[in-house]
Amino acid sequence: MNEQLLFLLAQLLLVQASPKQGETLTDFLWRETTQYQQQALNSNYVYGVKERCLNPTQFAGYNVEDAAYLYYNAVNMNISAGRSNDNVTVQRFLNEQSYKWVGYWDWMREPLRIANIEGIAMGEAVT
Repeated sequence: MNEQLLFLLAQLLLVQASPKQGETLTDFLWRETTQYQQQALNSNYVYGVKERCLNPTQFAGYNVEDAAYLYYNAVNMNISAGRSNDNVTVQRFLNEQSYKWVGYWDWMREPLRIANIEGIAMGEAVT
């Protein structure tokens, strides 16, 4: 779903779509992504949590994926900081954010007993 949302945003920029008169960018993006919002709300995860029928193993799997996302986001922030050329302000910001994401990763990794992040298969969009 994230790839589809990014694709939609890229399309909107390419065709130079813009908010209606008086519409905020937030409201515009909300309106333009209604289809993706519904897909998310109709996902197995949301349905399973709402109806209390989500398999505990699946729930744990979703949590492990979330933890891996936190790890890879920290890594990507570091990579971005390194690519920000000589912009010290951007580098500092990205490094600070990366440090926070490492903390979030540690917070989830420990109770989930994740010893090796490479053992979690993630899609290309994440890694």
